[in-house]
Amino acid sequence: MSVRVWSPDAGVKVRIKLADHADDEKYVVAEAFTTLANEWQTMEFDFSKPISLTPALDLNNSYDKATIYFNY
Repeated sequence: MSVRVWSPDAGVKVRIKLADHADDEKYVVAEAFTTLANEWQTMEFDFSKPISLTPALDLNNSYDKATIYFNY
């Protein structure tokens, strides 16, 4: 997934959580780090490599809600 964000500083951790709005147990989280400062940046998130201690991507689930966390 690619997301265009305003990057205040380079090296900021950004996470995206995809979830099933009706089932809190169905989710996957990926993260990336900003590389630009004071600019718009398109960031790429690879959900096939979720962060540790979170569920793996399950293509049988319906992920219909996305939440973005900065400096998590």
